[in-house]
Amino acid sequence: MNSHDFGQFLFNSSTFDEDQLVQIISAAKTSVPTLTTKAIFLRMVSMAELADYFNQSQSEADEYVKKILRPHQLERIEKLGDNNSLNLAQALIDSKIVDSAQLEKILQEYHRSEIPPVENSFAAFYDSVQAGGKVDYPLALNVAESLHDFLSHTFKSTIIFIPSPDLGEVEKFGASVKIKGVMPVVVAVMADRNIFHKMSNLYDDFVSDSLDDDFDAMSEMLNVFTGNFTVQFAAIVGVEEEPEPPRFGRVNEKMQTLRVLTGFGTFYLYVGKQEIFTAV
Repeated sequence: MNSHDFGQFLFNSSTFDEDQLVQIISAAKTSVPTLTTKAIFLRMVSMAELADYFNQSQSEADEYVKKILRPHQLERIEKLGDNNSLNLAQALIDSKIVDSAQLEKILQEYHRSEIPPVENSFAAFYDSVQAGGKVDYPLALNVAESLHDFLSHTFKSTIIFIPSPDLGEVEKFGASVKIKGVMPVVVAVMADRNIFHKMSNLYDDFVSDSLDDDFDAMSEMLNVFTGNFTVQFAAIVGVEEEPEPPRFGRVNEKMQTLRVLTGFGTFYLYVGKQEIFTAV
């Protein structure tokens, strides 16, 4: 498991519906994981051990956890750093949406999952896409997993892939980059005008109503991602790829894109062979 996939697991397991997940993700944006929550999430302590401490102050619970954990466990907790999954776990505990027994069962299933949640969800999406526009699955999965991690860090939000492909014809605004080479792939992000603007502001931390500025910001974001991805890809498989200049624009025709749920709205991800935008 990685530090950003707990939300994806909750979706895959059908524990909550989309509306509930949006509420939990929104709450997670302001949650601050405590030592107790971190220990629970990593299953270093059981809910039964902490039963007498949930009605006491958080500091008392944390002090108790410090006493029962071993030094190497505390060191592991200290190294966790920025972690959307922990924020989500804290939101679950604070909201009391699930009781202690339900939370313990959820975490048990999460940690024993053999297939990573992001891979599980993307595989279901990939299987539903028509063969003509597909790139090789290992490459597509590598792109999707890397982008999931990158966007989680970039937007500081839980990112959830919804595997049923979007076929809508609602006008979307977006940007794309083609990674050319022996295994070419086009990576694009798209959204309606409002969410596209939110994404660009979250990435570039500016306030502007200019569509051109939004296009510039999202193009730069994909530039950064594809640049990092090609370096990592070369290190793993020994094949050097090169990103082309970003393209951007509007699109309203039907295409199979992966719907992505976040704390600030829904956007769409495309990983395929065909170029989407003509503008450069």
